[in-house]
Amino acid sequence: MARVNSEEGLTEITVDSGSDITLISHNFWSSMKKPPKEKSGQKINLIQVTGRTSITGYVVLELTFPTKDGPVKMQVEAYVVKGMKVPIILGNDFTNQYRISIDRLTTPSRMIFGFTGRSANVIELDTEPRLDEAGNVFRVYTRPDFKSNLERRAFIRRKSAKRKNQSKRPGGAIPVKLEKDVYLKPESLTLVAVLVDFSEDQEEGFIEGRLESNSNSADFYGTSDCIITSQNKSIQIANFSQKLVHLPKGHVIGYMHDPRIALDKEDDLSKEAILEGEARVHLINSLMKEEKVPPPTEEEIELSKQPEGGPKTAELPDPEHIPKGRLVAEINWGDTLTPEQKKALEKVVLKHYKAFGLDGRLGNYPEEIEIPLRPGTKEISLAPYRPSEEARKVIRNQVQEWKRLGVIEESKSPWGAPVLVVWRNGKPCMCIDYRKLNSVVIPDEYPLPKPQDILHTLEGAQYLSTLDALAGFTQLTRKEEDQPITAFRCDEGHFQFKRMPFGYRNGPPKYQRVMSKILAPFLWTIAMVYIDDIVIFSKTFEDHLDHVDKVLQAIEDSGLTLSPPKCFMGYQSLLLSGQRVSRLGMSTHKEKVDAILQLEEPKDVPTLQTFLGMMTYFSSYIPYYTWIVAPPFHLLRKSTKWRWDKLEAHAFKLAKLVLANAPVLAYPVPGMPYRLYTDACDFGMAAILQQIQTMKLKDLKGTKIYDQCKKAHQEGQPVPRFVTPDSNRKVILTGGANGTETFDYEDTWNENFDETEIHLERVIGYWSRILKDAETRYSATEREALGVRDGLVKFHMYLKGAKVIVVSDHAALKWSKTYQTINRKLSGYGIVIAAFPDLVIVHRAGKVHTNVDPISRLRRRIPRQDGPLADTSTPLTFNNETEDGLKNLYKEVGVDFEKELLTQ
Repeated sequence: MARVNSEEGLTEITVDSGSDITLISHNFWSSMKKPPKEKSGQKINLIQVTGRTSITGYVVLELTFPTKDGPVKMQVEAYVVKGMKVPIILGNDFTNQYRISIDRLTTPSRMIFGFTGRSANVIELDTEPRLDEAGNVFRVYTRPDFKSNLERRAFIRRKSAKRKNQSKRPGGAIPVKLEKDVYLKPESLTLVAVLVDFSEDQEEGFIEGRLESNSNSADFYGTSDCIITSQNKSIQIANFSQKLVHLPKGHVIGYMHDPRIALDKEDDLSKEAILEGEARVHLINSLMKEEKVPPPTEEEIELSKQPEGGPKTAELPDPEHIPKGRLVAEINWGDTLTPEQKKALEKVVLKHYKAFGLDGRLGNYPEEIEIPLRPGTKEISLAPYRPSEEARKVIRNQVQEWKRLGVIEESKSPWGAPVLVVWRNGKPCMCIDYRKLNSVVIPDEYPLPKPQDILHTLEGAQYLSTLDALAGFTQLTRKEEDQPITAFRCDEGHFQFKRMPFGYRNGPPKYQRVMSKILAPFLWTIAMVYIDDIVIFSKTFEDHLDHVDKVLQAIEDSGLTLSPPKCFMGYQSLLLSGQRVSRLGMSTHKEKVDAILQLEEPKDVPTLQTFLGMMTYFSSYIPYYTWIVAPPFHLLRKSTKWRWDKLEAHAFKLAKLVLANAPVLAYPVPGMPYRLYTDACDFGMAAILQQIQTMKLKDLKGTKIYDQCKKAHQEGQPVPRFVTPDSNRKVILTGGANGTETFDYEDTWNENFDETEIHLERVIGYWSRILKDAETRYSATEREALGVRDGLVKFHMYLKGAKVIVVSDHAALKWSKTYQTINRKLSGYGIVIAAFPDLVIVHRAGKVHTNVDPISRLRRRIPRQDGPLADTSTPLTFNNETEDGLKNLYKEVGVDFEKELLTQ
């Protein structure tokens, strides 16, 4: 602990030998009572999970360390880093300047302040201090400042020459080689055994530190200066990258020198140099781990487990060799299952053990799959690619495995595709390059279900299970006369597929057709399938046992097999199609959202396209999304010159702010009335679809609404109202061709509090768009009617045949169904609106119609909703009885953005 400047209290200080320079968190610096002025210094490179950037700003700090012998005051320069979790990190520049060392021989350990003799107690940490707010490790390193291009070119030449010299053996040095294949865990130290020859009279060797790279400068590993002995031939290798690095047996990791010749003797060093060396030794000893660094696990080496499902057209997983006795242990089980529930589910799984790929068995679906070629297609034969030694090993192992499983056979076909090895998430995968073949194949247009339709089918589901096919496509048999078309060449020979290979363009639709046929009795009722991913959903656990039993029985009868490690059974919250689903609805994937929130402002069109592409993935969670991102989207036009100004920067920050507050979207409930809120302005139009739903309080445990109801129940108050009435009516009206029906949502308490049913108004989806050039000249009534029409068209899959209230702040729309002779546009809009017979348009005054009308009210507001969810316990936000649910749903974040947007 130390006092930062005289005005601040005691602050936690971290000493990190892995940082060359001293760092200060931007949040801590900005929160200081009198933050020191930021100065411009040397350029520092900063490598984060989201990419590489640089920092130049630093501040001068005065640190005062309290000791039992009196305070020790020192001055230090610290570079400002955004998103850093710890307040201050003291780097090697600080420890070297003040001769700081750490003595671990005492209990507790002490930090010794140079020649003063004073010391302070320290606590050793097991965690990495250089973490950002998302928990990702970052690295910093310096680069020299060049006064001219001549100096810069000279530095690059010296650096290039140094890299070339690293591959040459230094004079008199002995190569140090790896004893066996080594896998280096990302951002970790690994202790490895080495082979090196010692002379007869030599007991120790000095290995000079060096850095190496497999691909680029951001992906490197290496060793530090170290001493090894003839009795213990092992060194530590640091992997600085975020990838698993494989080093083959015999790889030269460094060169050993005789320390009696290469190192300076103590008599040759000055007193200051000796003290500096001792300080470094104390610091290193204090940070070293006494326990051995564990080797990477098999799962970490393979890195084959994907976080979510999807069509696997290129991935080539190796079949797992799992014995029957390990089936239960390999499957993932829901954390919320009781011991009795888990035991019952295990019993169902063991009953259908033949549905899983155990003991290396690969399933086989008997129906033969053919390859339809365009008329006049001639044989395609391409020369094989030249693989590296490592790639050749991967190919050899995969070919042998396929031959064992009966997936391929030797071929004499005139067809031949080349083979290549690609690395995905650090795992080498063998792929057949079928691009030329795919260009002459007649595509199969069998429809794949939309992920959004699959997610909406889960309405009311309390238990979820997902199943994943083992090595998916290779379980389908290829038609015998078409097998020669799949031939490929490699160093191992000429082979052709007896099963359907990965990389074939019709693989996903063919597999979807087969799976839809196998699970036809259960689709859209208890199960859904997307390529080789199956989701089973149920409202009660008893139903879930029955549903899992039926689906596994169907898979077992079909002859296909599942991958146990990729099966998730009995969960209440899962990631499906990149979105988190639970009993409460759908929410954003926190890890993906965090990656977007960490992005810096775009510097050019490619980086802007990356940001907008990531944002569009979650656009359905963001109200008036297109209005917000309109300024940066304008820069993508070919005729527009790049100019990132204040308006674009504001839109960039606003987009990330809205994403961070994205709500939980509810599943639509058939039979319940909908509300469609629409609005239009001079710039764009927007619509929000909401629905009145009933939920039991027991299903809302862990949310704010549950706590609010519990408090009201304890105080003897009535059930709070969570449905906003129309401004002119106490109850909600629906009707149309079938007349007017009145709904009263006055909820009452059940004798069992958790069984109380309440009505909620929840968001189903958002939609927005920018007006076209001609539409900007429409009258107010025409624009409002256009917004209603487009909103109905956007959400027609929910609203057709349902009872709908359209809420607008334009009173004239209440007569929209009678537009006949006003003009052609209004007449056309009226025809579309008339296609929804159970629709009523209600007028709401603009001052309370704020959930879709932020721009035209001259204020930008963001929904007050919690998200994205890390798990289902994160609460939803609803308003209490005394609040207008729409009027008070937003908060101010700016007053000039709308004006600038409309005048752009």
